[in-house]
Amino acid sequence: MGTLILIPILSIPIVFLGFSQSSLLAIIAIALWGCVMSIHETLIKAVIADIIPIKNRGKAYGIFNTVYGVSMLLGSTIIGYLYDFSKLYIFIYVVTIEILAAIVFILWKKNNPHDVKA
Repeated sequence: MGTLILIPILSIPIVFLGFSQSSLLAIIAIALWGCVMSIHETLIKAVIADIIPIKNRGKAYGIFNTVYGVSMLLGSTIIGYLYDFSKLYIFIYVVTIEILAAIVFILWKKNNPHDVKA
């Protein structure tokens, strides 16, 4: 399945650890966030380079980063909105989104087994 599946798997505990009352657990959440971002920033860009012809890479990176940024804004806005109500809603939202992300990745990988090695 590859390293990319680690992104949703490592992302789930971040919200639980980050909202804990323990400084140590919050630091662990920060370290996990760093791991997720490092996997994302290195592998995703390498994957784009593998599947997009060189003449279209600038456009592909631009589109990818635009979609990524808008998605990050939307997800953060939803979490901020849910924070007004209950941390439980944030937990449910994050776990649901990460499970959906993992399912989409697994289904995509199953239908495109030779596209990407990551």
